[in-house]
Amino acid sequence: MRKVRLMIKNDRIVLGENILITGQDFDYLTKVMRSKIDDEIEIFNGNCGDFMSKVTKMAKKGLVLEVFKQIKTQELPSNICLAFAPVKNVKSQFIAQKATELNVSRVQPIITNHSVIDSINSSKLEISINEACEQCETNSIATLSPIIKLEDLLKSDGIVDKILILCDESNNGQKASEILPQILKNRSENQEVMIFIGPEGGFSAKEFEEFYKLENLTSISLGKRTLRADTAIISGLSLVGEFL
Repeated sequence: MRKVRLMIKNDRIVLGENILITGQDFDYLTKVMRSKIDDEIEIFNGNCGDFMSKVTKMAKKGLVLEVFKQIKTQELPSNICLAFAPVKNVKSQFIAQKATELNVSRVQPIITNHSVIDSINSSKLEISINEACEQCETNSIATLSPIIKLEDLLKSDGIVDKILILCDESNNGQKASEILPQILKNRSENQEVMIFIGPEGGFSAKEFEEFYKLENLTSISLGKRTLRADTAIISGLSLVGEFL
C-alpha cells in the first residue's frame, strides 16, 4: 500500500481520539490517494510529532481518522531563515518548497531596489511549504513572514542578534568552506541564521553599503559564475546546512 502522509490543521493530536477530515484534505485522500476504510494515514500538525491513524468512517463530504500510535516526536526548528527577493521568472512557491526541503524554519520575502515583484500570494506559499513537509517527512513546518522592504528589515528590532549571511554575487564574498565553520561554531542556542539572496540584477550598491555596516554580517561567495536566483538559493542553503 502506498504511504500517505498528511499535514492537518488541528491544534493537537491525541492518541485514541478521532479526527474529522473535510475539504481539500478529504478530496486529496479520497480522490487522489483513493483511501478507504482501514487504510493507515500518517498525520502531523507541526506541534505534536507524527502519528499513525486509521480510516474508520467515510461519508460524501468527510472521513474520520482514529489516532492509534505515535511514531515520531516533534522536531526542533532549525532556526534558519531564508530572506529572498521574489523574481519574475521563478515561482515563489517553488522557492518556498525547496527552502522547506533544505531545512529552513522561516521564509522571509523581501523587496529590494532591483525587485520587479513586490507582493506574494501567501496562501499559495503556505500550501507549498506544507506539501514539502509532507514529501520530505519533516514535522517542523516553516513559517512564512509578511513581505518587507530590505531597508526596513535591516533596521528592525532583533536584527543585530542574528547571524546574517549574505550571498554576495559581487565577488566580495569569502570562500564558504573557510568562513562558515568558524561563524557557525560560535552560534548560541536558538540563534537565528538569516541567509540573504538577491533578485534578478542583484542587490544595489546602496544595499551592499547598508549590509556591510552590520557587524554581525558575513558575506560568502557561491562561486565565480553569476547564478540564477533559484540556483543561488539552493546553493546557499546547502552550504549553510552542511556547515551547520
